[in-house]
Amino acid sequence: MKIDPRRKRRRAYRKGHRGEWLAAAALMLKGYRILARRYRTPVGEIDLIARRGSLVIIVEVKARPTLEEAMEAVGALAQRRIDAARTFGWGARRIMPTSAFVTTSSPSCPAAGPCT
Repeated sequence: MKIDPRRKRRRAYRKGHRGEWLAAAALMLKGYRILARRYRTPVGEIDLIARRGSLVIIVEVKARPTLEEAMEAVGALAQRRIDAARTFGWGARRIMPTSAFVTTSSPSCPAAGPCT
């Protein structure tokens, strides 16, 4: 039996939304303030922007079963797109982050990466 493409897209959207929510919750527990969710720029979307003190982080969320799979899901092309979105987005707001990181998330390991 063939799976309806609309249903598959809807399921993926919900899974991604849940992953972003879990990543945001984990960051807030670590003392970060969420500045933006799904921040859109002409060159791409930033899943989460968070700040703790003078550190601003850019978060790309990937809901995968393992951290390794999530890390592999963010390839060089995706990293360039995220960096371009970061540069465009923050430049438009006249705020430059002290530091920016791309991190991944999975349901078993929310907000893994440099967000300690």
